[in-house]
Parts: sequence; C-alpha cells; structure tokens
Amino acid sequence: MNKRGLGGGLLGQGRGSNVASMLEALAVTPGGGGEQLREVPLRAIARSPYQPRTAMDPARLAELAVSMAGPAGVLQPVLLRPLPGGRYELLAGERRLEAAKLAKLRSIPARVREVDDLE
Repeated sequence: MNKRGLGGGLLGQGRGSNVASMLEALAVTPGGGGEQLREVPLRAIARSPYQPRTAMDPARLAELAVSMAGPAGVLQPVLLRPLPGGRYELLAGERRLEAAKLAKLRSIPARVREVDDLE
C-alpha cells in the first residue's frame, strides 16, 4: 500500500519557491466568481471584530516573522473580504498578518472573498 501523500503542493510542482510564482499558479480570473489572489498592502487591512484570538505567543510570532522575511516569504495567503474605500477586513490569518507587520513587510499575499457578516 502506498503511504505517500498526493504530492508536494505548489512548491513540489516545479513552480519555484517564490511568492510571485505561487500567486501566478493560484490566480483566479477576476469576474469568474469565487476568490481572487492578490498582494494587499498591510495598511489596507483591518482586524475583524469577530476575531476570536486574543493573545499570541511573542516568541512564536517572532519566529514566523523571521521566516516571512527570508527567501521563501509568506507561504500561505491570508483571507480577506473587501470593504468600502479600497480597504479589507481580515477573515483568517491573524498570526500571519501580525508577523508580516513585525517583519516590516509592506504587503501580504491574500485571497479576497466576497462574504457577508453571517458567512
């Protein structure tokens, strides 16, 4: 019986290890419904009032920030929903957002999804 997984993900598919190639590989055509993947400036992202996380381990956050500042960058995008005025609300990825700020990144890869408060 084969105990291996399905594959190595994006990085195992010969697409390279940088964020630009990841964004290209995952891009959803605008207007096609569903999510869009893009680089979003950190200053345009607001925390959700529904965020259940209240505390983060500073050592683990610093470790994640160092990783994000390295050559691999941010490996998993955050999930956002658009707000009026070109801003976004964070739906998932609170630790990644805080680590990106700590790493002094200007933007972060994000999936943008149209959802309402109930969703």
